[in-house]
Amino acid sequence: MSSAPEQDQGSTGPGPEQLRAMWEAADPVPAGLADRVAFALQVEELTSSDLDLELELMRLTAEQNEAVGSRGDQVRTVTFGSDSLTVMLALSDVEGGSRVDAWVAPGGRRRVQVRTADGTSELQSDSTGRFAVPLVRPGHLQLVLDVDQGRTVVTPALTL
Repeated sequence: MSSAPEQDQGSTGPGPEQLRAMWEAADPVPAGLADRVAFALQVEELTSSDLDLELELMRLTAEQNEAVGSRGDQVRTVTFGSDSLTVMLALSDVEGGSRVDAWVAPGGRRRVQVRTADGTSELQSDSTGRFAVPLVRPGHLQLVLDVDQGRTVVTPALTL
């Protein structure tokens, strides 16, 4: 005699669709996770081709949203810092995405890579460390800045 309760042999339990729905309701995948993973893999692929570079990761040091101008336009200010550089970004809404105005300290001309889901573009900061990107479409943004020969700093990816 078994003390286990009898089971209906015709019942097989919930099917795969029911289990998926149960887990999606109980523990949903965070919004944008698949896009962030794909972006990180794309960035890793681009970075692995530069194995001779010494990379330094920047860290987020400040972030705030503020209303500016007479119309109350919103500007998101984000600051990243590392032992070598600090970069402040002012992100403002424009038609089709965001405008990025940036200042690097210490100032000086340096190569800047702007990595987005659309690809990578390069530009140069001016002698004061300022640069701008007129339009970045919604998605992820990461900057790679040259410190000096062979040394590079990388920001974490931002979601715009």
